[in-house]
Amino acid sequence: MSAPTPHVSTETERQQARDLYKDSVRAGRPLSQRELGDRFGRSTVWARTRIQEASDRTP
Repeated sequence: MSAPTPHVSTETERQQARDLYKDSVRAGRPLSQRELGDRFGRSTVWARTRIQEASDRTP
């Protein structure tokens, strides 16, 4: 029996997370790291990185 394959984050998935976070900010209710991570089945660390990326890319 082989070990489970780790979930690999694709750029599409990362972009979807950044977009979802930016939409939540525009709606006046920013998603927390936990909420964003849960939506994608990911950790809060993964979500924190996506939130930072979204913030860095926002003009």
